[in-house]
Amino acid sequence: MSSSLPSASDDYKAPHKLDLSRAVWDAVFGSIGERLRALEAVKADWESLISVGTGQALAVIRENVEPHLAALTATISQLQSDVHEAEDVIAALIRGSVPMGTVKGLGAALLAKADAEATSAALSALNTLVATKAASADVAEALLLKADAAATNAALASKADAAGTSIAIASGARGFVNAFRNGGFTVAQRGTSGSVAAGATAYALDGWQISAGGAAAAWSQVWNTGIAGASLRINRASGLTACTLQQRIESYLSAQLLTYALVAQPVTVQWVVYNGTATAITPKIAAGYASARDNFGTVTSDLDATNLQPIAAGAAGVVSYTFTPGVSIANGLQIQLQFGPALNAASGYVQIGRADIRASPGIATGPNSAPPPPETRDPAIEKTLAARYYSTVPANLLSNGATAFGGCVVTVPIQMRAAPTVLSVVSTSASSWDSPTVLNTEVFSDRVVIWPPTTKVLGAYNKAIIELSAEL
Repeated sequence: MSSSLPSASDDYKAPHKLDLSRAVWDAVFGSIGERLRALEAVKADWESLISVGTGQALAVIRENVEPHLAALTATISQLQSDVHEAEDVIAALIRGSVPMGTVKGLGAALLAKADAEATSAALSALNTLVATKAASADVAEALLLKADAAATNAALASKADAAGTSIAIASGARGFVNAFRNGGFTVAQRGTSGSVAAGATAYALDGWQISAGGAAAAWSQVWNTGIAGASLRINRASGLTACTLQQRIESYLSAQLLTYALVAQPVTVQWVVYNGTATAITPKIAAGYASARDNFGTVTSDLDATNLQPIAAGAAGVVSYTFTPGVSIANGLQIQLQFGPALNAASGYVQIGRADIRASPGIATGPNSAPPPPETRDPAIEKTLAARYYSTVPANLLSNGATAFGGCVVTVPIQMRAAPTVLSVVSTSASSWDSPTVLNTEVFSDRVVIWPPTTKVLGAYNKAIIELSAEL
């Protein structure tokens, strides 16, 4: 009987003339029940296997992919920082505060910016993909992500290096970002040493004035001592209760510290100071503008005396400050480095070098601990600029022995800021003119007419040096 019952082997087909009975029912559904229970056991085993596989996939991702994603994120952050720096350089180029020729690989910097934006989007997509694959326990795809992450990380590192190189500024830049003249203290037309009398203000190295209060201030140009290259040394003196170094910047240059739309913007000033005394000093900065264009008879304060960074005894350091001046600096700008009573002693000195003043839009005002590298121009260029304000020209005169006699026209090296004042006409040779110290002159901004005095002897000659000043 049992052999004629429906079975799983023939898909429970009913034999010929099969009657539905309890035996038939039990045979069919008993077999089906047994098979269902077997399938349920298989399903349970499969779910257990899936759970194990998911755990393994997540472990693979954590071990192999997540570190690379972290590295990618760090590289992206560095690249974005480099790109921001590149954008600052580009902005500086646009506003003209950095010479175009000093930027290396500007095109690469722009490409790096585009790459950074694209890579940021790719990284976001990669993070989304990792999450999706982890959720679906796709182990094969997770392993492929590891390779993608490694490749992307290598590419990003290369781009970061390229961006870093692209924004490098040549250390030997020689432009006119720096509105100071003779910021390197290299030009010394008046001589390499001198003294400013108590209560007086006088020029020392070209462009730089020293004010002395209470006692005379002796100064000299020094080389590679305390500060690399040239610098200006001011000696201490007993009774020197106040001492200030200052420069007056002509309107043509000071106006360039404003935007083209006549709007004030932050300006950063800096010097290197060497403290050759036995105690720390804290110099101050002060600024003011001319009452009328290039007329410093009256100076209106634009920045009250403000402490700069302290300089330890026997040490050199950068003192720098960023401030936003008023638009009246277009009349001309005066910048002071004040030492106050710090030089009131019998011995010691300070040295000042590498002066720089420039527009610095976007920089926070106040003490500046990281100013840009100072621009120190070639001495030949500085000498040409200095001659606009102060110059000495030679003249050779020959008497014709007649009552009426002529003179000569001497051309100045470059046209001066204004018709200069003749400070002196010094004879450099003994002659029958008795070495006159003053000759007759008529001056213009580009030439000087000079002629001999009325005392003359036929054929006598005289050599003279004419000292001209169109200083501010």
